[in-house]
Amino acid sequence: VQFYNDVINELKANNIEPFVNLYHFDMPYKKQEQGGFESLSVVNDYVNYAVKCFELFGDRVKYWFTFNEPIVPVEGGYLYDFHYPNIVDAKRGFQVAFNTVLANAKVIKAFKENDFQGKIGIILNLTPSYPRSQNEADIKAAKIADLFFNKSFLDPVTKGKYPAELVDILKEHDLVPHYQQEDLALIEQYTIDLLGVNYY
Repeated sequence: VQFYNDVINELKANNIEPFVNLYHFDMPYKKQEQGGFESLSVVNDYVNYAVKCFELFGDRVKYWFTFNEPIVPVEGGYLYDFHYPNIVDAKRGFQVAFNTVLANAKVIKAFKENDFQGKIGIILNLTPSYPRSQNEADIKAAKIADLFFNKSFLDPVTKGKYPAELVDILKEHDLVPHYQQEDLALIEQYTIDLLGVNYY
C-alpha cells in the first residue's frame, strides 16, 4: 500500500493523472489453486480487493480499469497453453471469460453503490479480423474470429449483452458456461464508463 501511495502521490505531484488497472494477468497462486476465475468465490474475493483499492487510493485516483486484456488469460491459460494454469479446455476457458465479465460488472456495481468518485472501465486488446478472400467460408471465419476475440468482451461490457451469434455457436458445441439469470441482469445493468483499447 505504501508503494502505491508513493507512486500515486509522485504522479499527482507532477500533474500526471493516474489511470489505475486492477488486474493484469496476476492471479495470486493461492487463488489459482481455488480455481482462479473459474470460481465464483474468487470472483467475490476480487470484488473485495477492488473495493479495498477504491477505499485506499480513491481520494487521488479517479480513473479505474477492472481488467487489462481479459481475453489473454482465457487464450493463454485455457486454449493455447502459454500461461498458467496451462489447461487446454475450451469449456473451462469460456467459464473464465464469463466469470471475468461478471466480475467486471460486480466491481462496477460496488463502485457505483458505494459512491466512489470517478469513472471505471476495462482495457481490451481489440484485433480486427479480415477474411482471407471474399469466399463465403473465409467471410464466415472472419466473423467468428471477431465474435470470439473482440465481441465476447466488448459487447457485454459496453452493451450489457452477448452477441446472439456467439451464444448460438457456444450452444451448438455445448460450450455455454454456467450462469444464473441474475448474473445476466447484473452484466446488463453495470456497463463501463470508459474503454481502454490496446491496439498493436
